[in-house]
Amino acid sequence: MIILGQQIDADNNAGCPLNGGTMKESFFTDSFEDENTIWGIWNIDYTRTTTPYDGDHPPNPDRIWFGQESRGDFAPPTSAHSGTFYLGASGNIDDLDDVDYDGVTDPAWAAINRNSIDISLYTDIWLSFWYSYDNTENNDEFAMYYRVDGGAWQEIIFIQQPSTGGQQENWTEVEIGIPDGNGVEVQFRWETSAGPGSDDIVMIDDLELSGFLK
Repeated sequence: MIILGQQIDADNNAGCPLNGGTMKESFFTDSFEDENTIWGIWNIDYTRTTTPYDGDHPPNPDRIWFGQESRGDFAPPTSAHSGTFYLGASGNIDDLDDVDYDGVTDPAWAAINRNSIDISLYTDIWLSFWYSYDNTENNDEFAMYYRVDGGAWQEIIFIQQPSTGGQQENWTEVEIGIPDGNGVEVQFRWETSAGPGSDDIVMIDDLELSGFLK
């Protein structure tokens, strides 16, 4: 994993001829400027969502919010990394006290998955995105995962205690190489304590896949 917002990789091989002289190219991008790339495309993963309902185990979608958003401390004109909008996520998703009486505080997460993206024509594939968060607290968390061809979820980044002191965190880019395959899914997983009057939000922008034609 390369966190590009924190270091410059002078040898990023973009544009270098590989695989018979082909050039690395971006073959998928989403800057979330069109909300139609969110609704029905990103969906709650109930197997990876643990937000309880009234002290019980079934996930409660009423506690979960995600969608196209532009608010944040960088506005105006926008708090997005590029354009006007980003994919934002929030909700009342705090860990709960021992709801199953096993002596352990029960973690609470919300998770949304993006429908599989076709990667079958490419090799040496890189997945990248930008992330930020605003008004989050010490008990909040944020993570991103991917999986290829329905395999196990692989962690890309996991941010614990993303406290911002009430200000939006600077946008940071993350890039990671992924295996070849037919399709890749991306998961956005978070915990926030955004109740009434709260502005806790975690955000991603400019999701991109690049690689070399096979």
